[in-house]
Amino acid sequence: MYRIFLAVAFYLVTTACFAQGKTFGSQAEVRKFTDGLMASIGSGKYDGAWKQLRPALLLPTAEVDAFIAQFASQQPNIALRYGKPIGYEYIRDQQVGTAVLRLQYIAKFERSPMRWLFIFYRTDAGWVMTDFKFDGNVNALFTPEG
Repeated sequence: MYRIFLAVAFYLVTTACFAQGKTFGSQAEVRKFTDGLMASIGSGKYDGAWKQLRPALLLPTAEVDAFIAQFASQQPNIALRYGKPIGYEYIRDQQVGTAVLRLQYIAKFERSPMRWLFIFYRTDAGWVMTDFKFDGNVNALFTPEG
């Protein structure tokens, strides 16, 4: 009985700490999702973007919360450097083998673009987002590794 209790407790703790990770059935669904997410980012609706992003991520909840808090604290600096958001643009996707897909976008601002990358992994259940990042490394847009 004690072992069953521990197993159930472990399951509840791990599911509370980790996002479930929405799955996408095709690369077209992945693209539709990331386009919608970038539309929110490109229009400056960051709270809405995080609400879209959270259920799709296969990351610990605490890690997502830390990212959101860090982004909010950096928002004044981003506004000073880049200006107001004015849109987004899809750049390209790259697939490695049959299981890893990266989509690359720019969020357009008044003064400079910001690069956004989304990594998806194909599982038996479908494509899941395993990582994302953004940076100001515009030079990386011009390299095959970018």
